[in-house]
Amino acid sequence: MAMHSNLRWWQVWRRAVGRAKGQSLDLSLQKDFLTAISPQLRTPLNDIIGYSEYIYHNATEPMIRFPSQIIFESGNQLLDLVNAWLDWSQLEAGQVVHTPTHFSLTEWLLDMLVQHRAQAAALDVRLVPQPHANLPPSVWLDRNHLSKVMKQLLHNAIKFSREGGEVKVAIEYRAPFHSLVFSVQDTGVGIPLDKHSSVFQRFWQNEDYIRTPYAGAGLGLALAKKWVEFMGGEMGFNSSPNVGSIFFFSLPLPGEGEGTA
Repeated sequence: MAMHSNLRWWQVWRRAVGRAKGQSLDLSLQKDFLTAISPQLRTPLNDIIGYSEYIYHNATEPMIRFPSQIIFESGNQLLDLVNAWLDWSQLEAGQVVHTPTHFSLTEWLLDMLVQHRAQAAALDVRLVPQPHANLPPSVWLDRNHLSKVMKQLLHNAIKFSREGGEVKVAIEYRAPFHSLVFSVQDTGVGIPLDKHSSVFQRFWQNEDYIRTPYAGAGLGLALAKKWVEFMGGEMGFNSSPNVGSIFFFSLPLPGEGEGTA
């Protein structure tokens, strides 16, 4: 298996050298490369995460539990980074398929908050859902890609909130435009005005206020904006230092059968 994987990598690399000739890789070559690299990165990372979690939950000695917890958390952080970079590359290469489904926004929002409850509790941050009463009972949207956007915004809002603060998540239906507006508001440290123009750039980080050594690679907001645009929407934000930030995005509500390309 290892020999086959190495051979495949070598074949992809040789194609890259032979066809690029000092220029940017074309889209078909990017597709070949991503197809080859994805399982080579994700499979061993999932193995590391799975086995370290098993050891953590079954070991009784602190000297074993603590290192396994570090391995588990670090593996998840690395997997998140790999997934973000692969998502970005797939969007750039035009490989992503739009797959809308019917679902309830209210139930979806509660599910998003449940997934971030542990992170919020660890930082003593309160999560406040604010779905508007005028929401349609069911929507036809790409739930998977929408969830990726919301997870990133929630993660950032909680991470940069002050201890004892709160994060409000609102969804509003704009009837005249047949669209939805999502917003995530925190009571965190905020972003200085002179850095607003850089927020959606790749690899940008709010370096003045990084509170952990695992702050990521600065792909999250840039990728979230790209997902929103892929779904036909727009993203923006307002932020003030020592007051907090609100990130918002709008999405059109297509009819069933639309936007499935």
